Amino acid sequence: MKKYLLIAIIIIIAFITLANIRIPILSETFKTNEQSNLFIRSTGLDYTTSYYLYNIATNEKDIVFQKKMTSHPTSAFHPKNETFFYTDTDSNGLNQLFQFDMKSNKSRQLTNINGSIDFLKLSTTQSKIYMRINLYDNQNFHIGTYDINNGSINIWNKNEKDKSIKHFDLNTESGSLILLSYSAKENEKKIEEANKEGEELKPLNYEISIVNKDKGIKRKIKSLKKHIHDISISNDSQAALISYYEVFGQSNSKSVIAEIDLETGKTKPLIKEGKKLTSFKHPQYAGNLDGIYFIAKRKDQEIKTDDKGGKFKPSNLYLYDLETKDISEVLRVSNATINNFSVVDSYN
Repeated sequence: MKKYLLIAIIIIIAFITLANIRIPILSETFKTNEQSNLFIRSTGLDYTTSYYLYNIATNEKDIVFQKKMTSHPTSAFHPKNETFFYTDTDSNGLNQLFQFDMKSNKSRQLTNINGSIDFLKLSTTQSKIYMRINLYDNQNFHIGTYDINNGSINIWNKNEKDKSIKHFDLNTESGSLILLSYSAKENEKKIEEANKEGEELKPLNYEISIVNKDKGIKRKIKSLKKHIHDISISNDSQAALISYYEVFGQSNSKSVIAEIDLETGKTKPLIKEGKKLTSFKHPQYAGNLDGIYFIAKRKDQEIKTDDKGGKFKPSNLYLYDLETKDISEVLRVSNATINNFSVVDSYN
């Protein structure tokens, strides 16, 4: 009798343990209570980039703008506005800031700098555009702002020659920026070492910080030595998300999405590369904070060939459920790759 009782107890313990361990799976059915919508940028095989609002509940797309582009598209848009901002190359092949007026259906160039502009974010007051700027007499990247009202450009720490911005995000509620920065000199040195030794590139030492110039806030969160791709901040400013490669190389790269507690600096991996998905990028919290949207590639997906003969595996949009730990595919665009997206409030 004691033997059978012991076996029963072991079975119960095993059941409870398994019930609390959730292995992330890729669900073929997408379900969410998300009330926000997404502003998505995707590029087709003919290099036509489409910018559109995507209604998650109805699976409907509302095209805002389309254009053939060869540069990596970045943009800033608020659904209540009738204009949006994007980057494109000018007549000199330099990446500049443009504005598209949805009423007149016309675009105009806003900047003419001797450098490159990308990673656009519209300020809380919708009076300026935050952007990343690389001046061609510098090897590093800066944060800059474009004043929508008077057309002026302000480049932060313009004389800084080493500290470089890898990526940034804007909390539209607080107006604070989260910055991911590194040393341009260290980056150059590690590239030279990797080329000389024929070894894989070693990770940089990245600094993560919070900045709000209007409120006089500048706070270092932590340093992290990993192959980090990008960063985003939650709308309650309690946490940040990063995507990075745990192992970096052509054949053994392993993608990870991790969460950083902005009070303690503690980093917790949330999603690790498995059998089905790879190349995680651009993780962002869902509007209700119960999930994380991110871009990834399916390992079993067909390789596409674009109009110039280039071959690539398209990126799709996914949602990670923070409660169930499951992953579901939100959107796959036929014959196109999703470049980036942003979570926006309801525009109905």
